[in-house]
Amino acid sequence: MIKQLVLSLLIITPTLASSQAGEYLSNPVSPRSTALGNTETILYKDAFGAEHNPAGLGQFNHTLINVSSATLFGEVRQSHISLAYSLWDNATIGYSYMDNVVTDIKRTTSEGIDTGGRFGYKALSHRISTGFKLPYLHDAYLGFAARLMRNELDDVYAQALGIDAGLQVTLTPFAKLGIMGENLNSPKFNWTTDLGTEEAIPYKLSTGIGINLADNLDVYADVSRKENEDAEHHVGLEWHVLSREHQHLQLRAGLTPQRINAGVGLRVAGLTIDYAYTAFSETYMDASHTVSLSLAFKNKKKIIENPSISLYKFTTTNKIKKSRKQVGLSGITKDLTKLWINGEKVVIRRDKKFYHVVKLNDTYTSVEVKGRTNYGREITKTIEFVKR
Repeated sequence: MIKQLVLSLLIITPTLASSQAGEYLSNPVSPRSTALGNTETILYKDAFGAEHNPAGLGQFNHTLINVSSATLFGEVRQSHISLAYSLWDNATIGYSYMDNVVTDIKRTTSEGIDTGGRFGYKALSHRISTGFKLPYLHDAYLGFAARLMRNELDDVYAQALGIDAGLQVTLTPFAKLGIMGENLNSPKFNWTTDLGTEEAIPYKLSTGIGINLADNLDVYADVSRKENEDAEHHVGLEWHVLSREHQHLQLRAGLTPQRINAGVGLRVAGLTIDYAYTAFSETYMDASHTVSLSLAFKNKKKIIENPSISLYKFTTTNKIKKSRKQVGLSGITKDLTKLWINGEKVVIRRDKKFYHVVKLNDTYTSVEVKGRTNYGREITKTIEFVKR
């Protein structure tokens, strides 16, 4: 099995350069992230934030469970489970477990002669993470994670503890910025070999942006760089074919170095199923397939709502030029499912933001912004525009 031997050398051989240490951590566990070209710095609102950018955990108030399974390169079996629980609004803790397993690797001599023996490799990690909203800032989230990593190769193993951190910031109603750092504490694998082999795990820095090009189309782009390696670029597109209150269907595609990715996601109420396919330019690697099942549960203690409407630019009373014929109102809502401006229904986007154009009268215009929660509670905000 030459393919398996080459794969083993690329992924698991402890005697490779230290840049390969912990290489399995570069394999995304989220089918959505995989399908979007391995972008991950600005994805949020699911329990996979416990495995990727932990800042994303602070942006939901549900209990989430994710389970995923993958066959990577046609040879590696990957399993993953993650849990996320919202402690209170905009503060969540998460736990995730992930392992990668290769079995039936031929045992050979230094000359490459098959001895008839077989051995295996297993790489696993336990990760505890938290994400929360930063106080006094409009829409910024910070997250931290601690990850216990373990490699098992034949009858030896190595362990290390890595520290990760992430930040997500909303730049405009249509753009989000993400920054993430992995293994920031420069952890090392200490192998239980006779020589006590030590491997430094390289840190990885990533930054990315997500832009809503249209109401049903998002684009994601990441730039990541590992220690002592060149930067990698990742890009993905997500098309929301169907987007209703309890039914969502997305088609995804992405590009990353030497890989082409595609996938689909379906959500009905609190159940989500995602699938990703990855094709490699290397002829010795088979395609990868990843599938996940996610369940979301509302926290009973979250039924107490605190709805709000925040406008980005205007205050209660605004003086504007006489020449202006209209203004664009943009803002963000909290705990609202319906919104009207001067009686006209306005779409609340998936990220809880909205935008609406209001025509102005000659001298004075009063604008009523009214919202309603899922439980019927209403909130109203009135703003005025006076021409001068």
